[in-house]
Amino acid sequence: MAAKVSDMYYEAGFSVVVQDTYLGKEVHSFLQAFKSKPVYYITLNPNIGSVIERERRRNKTGYTTWDVKPLHEVLINENPKVGLWLDSSNMTPEETVEEIIKRAESEARFM
Repeated sequence: MAAKVSDMYYEAGFSVVVQDTYLGKEVHSFLQAFKSKPVYYITLNPNIGSVIERERRRNKTGYTTWDVKPLHEVLINENPKVGLWLDSSNMTPEETVEEIIKRAESEARFM
């Protein structure tokens, strides 16, 4: 569904970003669903301690049905190593965006 909607917006002239969590075998099927090209795939991979600390400081939590550590284990052990993997542990959101922009073309382009 996300790929189909993204393609519709792309065809209408928008630059599209899909932000979601895809794990394990879901990654390749998700990426193959896009008709519009190019597709850039970026995995933000902060360490567990950083995720826990960020969640503690937020007004809401993104981890209501799972714990951070098992999710991180799946990410590391089951996700294909495609696209740009960025350890954003010690980065601000602004620094993360700057790093993605700097490295996207050479490392994140999937197809």
